[in-house]
Amino acid sequence: MQKIHSLRLKKDIDFVFKKGKKYTSYAFYLKYVDSKKTFFRYAVVVSSKVSKKATTRNKIRRQIKEIIRKHQKFIPTVDFVVFVQKIALEKKFKEIEKEMLFLLDRIK
Repeated sequence: MQKIHSLRLKKDIDFVFKKGKKYTSYAFYLKYVDSKKTFFRYAVVVSSKVSKKATTRNKIRRQIKEIIRKHQKFIPTVDFVVFVQKIALEKKFKEIEKEMLFLLDRIK
């Protein structure tokens, strides 16, 4: 995944959080806004409330990033933030992928 797809600035993430439309699933919720750029940008937020261990939070973050990387050609030009809920830790990769694809399909 290229760096241009990263939504890194706090002001950009705050803008998505305040003005974005929200879709939820069982383990995630996603907020997005339309982008004026020709590519999508995203951020994955895994709170320390989800897990106290950084290795666990990083694992779920890496799994979500891999799902986005595999399916990037189907993602429209939006800025979005994926928020992970605690129940996601109990899910297997295929279940996480199914839920993420469901959310990404709704933003089209």
